[in-house]
Amino acid sequence: MMYLLLAALVAWSIQRQMTVQAVGRLADDLRKPLIFAAIGIATFADWRPADTAHWELLAGSLALSAAMGLARGALMPMWREADGGVRRKGNAVTLGLWGAMIAGKIALGVLVAQQPPHVGEVLCFLGVSIAVQLAVIAVRAGALRAPRPVAA
Repeated sequence: MMYLLLAALVAWSIQRQMTVQAVGRLADDLRKPLIFAAIGIATFADWRPADTAHWELLAGSLALSAAMGLARGALMPMWREADGGVRRKGNAVTLGLWGAMIAGKIALGVLVAQQPPHVGEVLCFLGVSIAVQLAVIAVRAGALRAPRPVAA
């Protein structure tokens, strides 16, 4: 049941990124991914990796999550509206990066741990990936919002 809930959460996250969204304040935007990560970390309270290889898997998974968030944030189409607001919307590239991240995590889990990922791992690394993506988008949005020089 928990994996079904996680699949729905991932699908919802991807669907939201494929629709036009206003880019808001980073502090506000980070609430959801940080809640995901906090819940994920909390579920690790009664779980410990079996061996060093599993710790390495967790580190690799964290690095993959952050790297994919960085890539999606850098490649997400963004534009400035006439009212000065900034919008973003995912495309085939960002969708492909989501797919690559999910496939990479499954492959890491099967090859290293020979088991599906822990629920907390999925929540934690989903939160990290989205938080990194939002941070990159916030930087890019700041540049789009900056006043444009007036031509002489």
